[in-house]
Amino acid sequence: MGCGSSTAAVVSEPVFESVQTSPGGEGTLKDQSNAVEPFTSFDGITKATDGNGLPELDQKFLSENRSKKSIVTGNSTPRGSFTQGMDNTSTAMLAANAGRVVSTHGIDELEDSTRKRKEDEEFIRGVSLKFLHRFLNTRKEEIGNLTTKDVVECIIKPETAELKSRYLLKIEEDLEDAAQNDLYYLHGEMTGKANMFVSHCWDYKFADLVETLARLEDKIFRKKLSEERGFTFNEKAKDIYIWLDIFCINQHDPSILCSPESTLRMRESVQEIGQTILVLTPFDRPKALQRTWCLYEVFIALHYGLPFEILLPEGEEKRLAEVDAKDFDYCEWGSEVNLDTSIASYTMDKEAMIEDILASHSKTTLQGVDELILSALRSWLAHKALQRLSTLDDQHHFGYADATDRDLDEEYTGPSGKGNMNSLMDLLNREGQLYAAETLCRGILEAEVVRMGPESHQALAAQRNLAVLFQRQGKLNEAQKQFEEVVKVRERVLGQTDPKTLASYMDLANVWMEKGQGYRSLEMHEEIVAKCKAKHGGDHKSTINAMQNQAEAMWKMYGKQAEAEAIYKESLEHMKNVYGVTHSRTLRSHNRLASLLLADGKRQQSEIIFTETRRWSLAIENDSITGDTEYNLGVLKEMNCQYDEALEHYKDAEAAYRAKFGEEDSRTNQCRRRVSFLLSA
Repeated sequence: MGCGSSTAAVVSEPVFESVQTSPGGEGTLKDQSNAVEPFTSFDGITKATDGNGLPELDQKFLSENRSKKSIVTGNSTPRGSFTQGMDNTSTAMLAANAGRVVSTHGIDELEDSTRKRKEDEEFIRGVSLKFLHRFLNTRKEEIGNLTTKDVVECIIKPETAELKSRYLLKIEEDLEDAAQNDLYYLHGEMTGKANMFVSHCWDYKFADLVETLARLEDKIFRKKLSEERGFTFNEKAKDIYIWLDIFCINQHDPSILCSPESTLRMRESVQEIGQTILVLTPFDRPKALQRTWCLYEVFIALHYGLPFEILLPEGEEKRLAEVDAKDFDYCEWGSEVNLDTSIASYTMDKEAMIEDILASHSKTTLQGVDELILSALRSWLAHKALQRLSTLDDQHHFGYADATDRDLDEEYTGPSGKGNMNSLMDLLNREGQLYAAETLCRGILEAEVVRMGPESHQALAAQRNLAVLFQRQGKLNEAQKQFEEVVKVRERVLGQTDPKTLASYMDLANVWMEKGQGYRSLEMHEEIVAKCKAKHGGDHKSTINAMQNQAEAMWKMYGKQAEAEAIYKESLEHMKNVYGVTHSRTLRSHNRLASLLLADGKRQQSEIIFTETRRWSLAIENDSITGDTEYNLGVLKEMNCQYDEALEHYKDAEAAYRAKFGEEDSRTNQCRRRVSFLLSA
């Protein structure tokens, strides 16, 4: 919370004022010495109890005192009590007359309990959708494109400067003044007990935030949330009261959030409010996922099994609905979630939240928090993808509308590019949407058969993707059947030595290996290498790929490290001839060989190759390969217990990944995790 954080982020607290409101709110009692103390709660207009078993007070007495209000802020002290000015005998007589004799000590405890309960009740009061519209519309020119942070600095703080309290108190005070003059509105239309907790990032445009929350006014949308997400709504939208930090927390004193007690208050409030909405924008790189407060609030909702939903502004909903897989990697979305490296405006905020999670949930780790949140995010994304896959046209749009030529040794996967189409299938498969993933693949296959013909490159690529999906689901017999059909068609149409046919042979060999038919797999790999050499010679990319696949199969399936290493090194010599020593493919293959050697325990050989690869990658300024190599060297040094050197390699890897992929990339975050771990060890 605080400027730039979540609900006021991420990866979303309070002078705990107690406010006495009009009918439907809190009542006050006044004694002969004019001291005022919160004493009991009014349920409507005719009933009053203190919640601790004391008899109801005379309704006439209540009605006479209902208009006598008091605001007790976090910066003030309670101004007396109901029994102030009475001696002990008078106090006991009063209690006896009420049908119960209590000690003054008991009354003090009762007052403390009542005050605590009232503070808790006041903290979870929220604002209505009607208020949000009014707040925005009466300041349209002033707010314009201001972010939520700007609104806090330019409007919220100045307008509460005199009270030095949360904005919600100002709302209720203004409403009481207006009500006394018969100007407008009942209390309940503007403020009330919150029944919707909203987590958001202060960097969003405030107008977008209000527009997003306005979706709750749609009766059909509310019904959908109820049926699909377990939300509870009253019949009318006016009964929705939103806990929004900028109005519900004292923005003049952010330090009040930086304590275990305040974090506990926030956790309990999220639980008591009972349902949480996370507002995200932009959909492809949502800022809230980098904010500590947002991540903390989402974790609390998920950990306690509360109804949870993600909302996007209308423009972002449209962008997501029209996204093409070539521009969006479904499986990478949300990978920036990392509570340990998340951002908070105040370090003490973050420390208090992490301390609360680890102390209150003994079996929870920070990585476990990240995984829980990421699982919920990707489940939501899969749900969105399923909505798009409701028609064959949409399935076709995801797939292969305009074929383009690609390197012949790579499996074509449509205009989405190699792997991105599969990323959607991976996401659906990971989220248990097996039928949907298969439906997607079959829908694209049927569309390409109709559009381009059953033996077209596009149709065979779609069939191959269906086989890959079966393979990832462990349906190896079905995968083998699809791969075999692709092989037959490509042998007939393209010939046995065409790169695409050879790629299909490799697919089939890999399935055999998974099925435990290693001898068939190795025979197939040897046959592929022989055909490639006969067709193209050694210095050809198809031959190089075939040799490297053969080497890895020998290494993994039969543990023939010596033979596999020799084949891999031979392929590297061919690769240098084809691509050059400093080509990215050559350097990546060097890294791969070094990784295989490291896995085999040959650390010294591995380090020599990693070091040489790093020298070349720095020379050509390839941050991606530099990052990979530095990270691998970090792993090697850590295995050798050379922790200081490992730390430096991880830091260099993080810098390289950040330069290439940005702060939020999963590789950058992984390096941060290693750095953090070594520093804390």
